[in-house]
Amino acid sequence: NFYWLEANTTGFNSAPNLTRWYNYDFCAWANNNLHNCSSKAPAKPFSPRDNFGASPLMPSSFLNHRSAYYYLSRVGWAMLLIAVLFESFGLFTHLWSLFSKGKLGRIGSITNTVFHWCALFFITLAACLLTGCHAKAKKAFHSENRHAKMGIKNFAFLWTTVFLLLLTSIWSIVSTVLRKRELRKSTTYYQTGTVAAVNDRDIHDDELGYANTTDATTTGKT
Repeated sequence: NFYWLEANTTGFNSAPNLTRWYNYDFCAWANNNLHNCSSKAPAKPFSPRDNFGASPLMPSSFLNHRSAYYYLSRVGWAMLLIAVLFESFGLFTHLWSLFSKGKLGRIGSITNTVFHWCALFFITLAACLLTGCHAKAKKAFHSENRHAKMGIKNFAFLWTTVFLLLLTSIWSIVSTVLRKRELRKSTTYYQTGTVAAVNDRDIHDDELGYANTTDATTTGKT
């Protein structure tokens, strides 16, 4: 049930009556089962003209604007992969920041924040491209009075991921700021403690010196 689009493709050359497009292929849908699926391939383009060949019964949008559907779907898929790559880097830098202290931990937090925001940018771009592509296709099918619907589960999963990654990216900034404050407090505490220790030592040395001088004076008088 995780498909991008389901549409009536009757009359598109050898296309089935009802077709569903998935991540890696497209298949005939009949009697609640998949049939005659295409060969699997990464970034399988959504383009009825490329998938089934040009047909006079095909909505004119697929014939006249073939490149729009082809590249929107393929580039959208590529953006998803780039987002996954950045998020993987973000996971490693997050672990690095958790198990590191001081400046190393702060560097890990900053790097983690950058990777999260890069992943958010690319996955949002992918969601926009894929949603726009299939919404445009749905409209094209409807213009010819053909059944078409977008896969609710697939798009819900995609946009929920965008939302959760947005929250993660915001939290990464908050975490970086908190870590910076913690590092500053610990540095200030260390410096204050060092100065206090030095002052105590100087006072102790002064008192000891004064006591020795007093003893020497008393001994001389005696």
